[in-house]
Amino acid sequence: MDGSQQLQLEAIKLLQQWSIWLIGICSGLLTAGSFLTAKASASVTARDLKIMVVAMGITIVSGVFLVGALPAITQHISVTAPLVEYPLGIKAPGIYSYKYLGFIPLWVLVSAQRYSFLVAVFWILRSLIRAFPQR
Repeated sequence: MDGSQQLQLEAIKLLQQWSIWLIGICSGLLTAGSFLTAKASASVTARDLKIMVVAMGITIVSGVFLVGALPAITQHISVTAPLVEYPLGIKAPGIYSYKYLGFIPLWVLVSAQRYSFLVAVFWILRSLIRAFPQR
């Protein structure tokens, strides 16, 4: 394995660990958020709960697909991976261009997981702030 392949493999391992952690955190936040908002005041609306559940669901489902995609992508690592230009003019093989099931780019799964996680955390914090107003 050359240096390029080694870097891609390391990036995939880190991405896998990150995704597994996000799935675990989301599961815990979903449970805690549901419990706290159910016990809190009526200021937390059904809309808030629906948004939190949908965002957490998207995070968990995209994370599961992402973790499932990584072994197949690892098998397809090649020296001829497309070069991606990163900030500061650095060019390196990018793992995000690999496709899961032949048509879903890896960056789509990663983006879905990350942004839905941010939306879910925002709505949980918003709901908790509304549920426990300052006196």
